[in-house]
Amino acid sequence: MKKVLFGFIATIVFGFVGSAQNSTLEYFAQLDPIKTAQIHNDVLSDLIELRKKDPKLSIKDALLKLEIDLSIEDRISIYNYISNNHDAKENSEKVLLNLNSQKAKVIYNKINEIIEENKDYTTLVNSVNNELTIAGKELNDFDLKVIQLLAETSKASAKYWYTIYNDPSGKTAPPDWVKKDGNGIAQASVGWAIGAAVYGGGLGGYFLACGVGGALASIWP
Repeated sequence: MKKVLFGFIATIVFGFVGSAQNSTLEYFAQLDPIKTAQIHNDVLSDLIELRKKDPKLSIKDALLKLEIDLSIEDRISIYNYISNNHDAKENSEKVLLNLNSQKAKVIYNKINEIIEENKDYTTLVNSVNNELTIAGKELNDFDLKVIQLLAETSKASAKYWYTIYNDPSGKTAPPDWVKKDGNGIAQASVGWAIGAAVYGGGLGGYFLACGVGGALASIWP
């Protein structure tokens, strides 16, 4: 059901500049990785439950039914963005291109390797936390925020896929989904920050849009 990984930045809207770009960069700087990761889990859970109740419901229709504080137009914009940017490997590579330091790139790749290689929840979380500690000591500003966002979303995602959600079909593949989640939020938040917002609603809307983007990427066919 999944494609490979998921990172982000692809179709950046370069047409928006000036104050729009500055404001989204400011939003990114203020982004709370833990809060955004929780939003991701909440949205992901709601999307899956809606489609469980109605298997004929498309991802797009489920998104439009969610009780969240985003306009229909914003939801469609986010959906369209993810539809063009849902390949985990490609998006991960795009995030890496926007990191400023080699150390940040090493840590980003390491976290993805941890997700892919570890098959149990506790080991994965402990290993990701170790990389977070290193990042906190050696990185700052933009690079640190990207790593924190990837790490916190990956941990939240692992909690969901490993300990909460049980696929009755038995076809769960937590590492793939966790990787899609973490890289997906990273890709959307970075892409929108250095390009321009594809949604409205100010800072709160930015947090919510990032969480929704990651959730959509996770369940994309």
